[in-house]
Order: sequence, then structure tokens, then C-alpha cells
Amino acid sequence: MLALFPEILHTVNSGDLETLACLVRKYFADKHIYSPRLRVEPLLINAGLELSRDDIGEAARLFAADHRGAWHASLILSPSLRDPGEVNFTLAHLFGHFLCEFQPLMARGELKTHEVRERSGALGRFLKRPFSTPEEMQADAFASALLMPRGMVKKAYTTLGTVADTAAFFNVRPELMEQRLAQLELILTKTEPAPAPAPAPLTKPAPTPQQNSVVKAQKAVAASHYRREGESTTKPEAPKSSEGLSRLRAIARKIDKSVGP
Repeated sequence: MLALFPEILHTVNSGDLETLACLVRKYFADKHIYSPRLRVEPLLINAGLELSRDDIGEAARLFAADHRGAWHASLILSPSLRDPGEVNFTLAHLFGHFLCEFQPLMARGELKTHEVRERSGALGRFLKRPFSTPEEMQADAFASALLMPRGMVKKAYTTLGTVADTAAFFNVRPELMEQRLAQLELILTKTEPAPAPAPAPLTKPAPTPQQNSVVKAQKAVAASHYRREGESTTKPEAPKSSEGLSRLRAIARKIDKSVGP
């Protein structure tokens, strides 16, 4: 029989899916409240949903209706949905739809008939396209929180240290665990851009001591080459003596000869 719990309804209205997942474990998981490998099927049965398998032309169908003041909810899985991880996530996903969409209508007395259809497995769709309608994203987030509670994931990942080991601990696919760890900001996603390399400096770096010696030698050679190119290749001629200067020199010689010891 379906029952409404005020604590669960209040948490749904607050939008706190992490707390909602913990409350669902508390109310419906019996002794498996802290189990890392949670099976969702017993939770649905404890919550009052009828489960069955039938060829319905799609992966799963959740249906609820008001029959003369009594609520009835059923969940049908396709026989083709066999992968345990796919089944578990799909059931958790549809349970999220039931808690967040169906139960508020029931509490307000507005539920007549309501249904949700999953054309393919919820897990495969979520891993390929994690962004969808707000209702689908809400149900996906609840399923992740139910199967991989935040506190348990943080402790397990800190202890185990790798995505693969943490996924094995919770018995989920590594891709799903990677999504959860990224959501909890414990790792970066694959699409996270790598930091851009630092731009090259605009100014040339200061030369090393060895470079300084080479630079000085190059400057000396350049200066010497410049002087050789600027100088004439022939020696300059001595300036010719003027006639006046020649006469003065002749007079000086005569004076020298006339002066005795």
C-alpha cells in the first residue's frame, strides 16, 4: 500500500536530493541502509509500488492512478532490460520521478492518472546525454545520490584513491562513478580544459656570463672591422712645406753655422 511520509514530502519540496536519497534508504532499505551495493527493487516494493515485467515496446513504464480514493502505482520493465546495472539505475531513476512528481500530486489530492515512460535504459541515456529536461535531470540526480550517497562516496574515494576501485566498491560502472565524483567536485571531468601554456616573454632573457663574453668579442670584432673599412688603404702624404717656411729654415741653418763654440 502506498503511503506518504511528511519528512520525505518536505525534502522533495525543498529540492534537497542528497537528503532525499538518505531518507529513502532510511524508510525503505531495511537493514541495507548503509549498503554500498544497494538493490533498488526491494525499496520500491517496500514503498508500495507493484513491479512486473512485460513486453511494452519500451524499456520501462511507471504509472499511477487514483482508484476511488485509493492510490495505485505500478512499474513495468521490459524483458529485454537485463543488465543488472542498467536495471538498478533505471529503477532508481523512475523512483525519483515517483517521489518528486507523483507524490506531490497525491499529497494535494490532484493525482488522477500520471505516467512516465523510459524508451531506453536510463543509465545508457544518462551516460550519453547527461543534460535533458529538468524532470529527467532531477530523476537522474536522485538515482545517482541513492546508489552512491555523497558521504559514502567521499570516504570511499579518499580511501581507495581511484575511480575504478570506487566504482567496484559500489558495484556501478566506472563511467557512472566518474560522473558522480565530478558532480561532487572530487575530480575534474574529461572535458575540463587543460590550463593554457604561459605566453613567451616579450623581452629577451638576460645573457649568461658565457653569452656576455661572446657578445663582447662580437662587438670588438665589429668595431675593428668598422675602423678598417673607414680608413684609407694608402698612407697619407706628408703636407708640403710652404716657401716661407723654407726660407726660415735656411736662415736658421746660417745662424747655426755662424755661432762658434
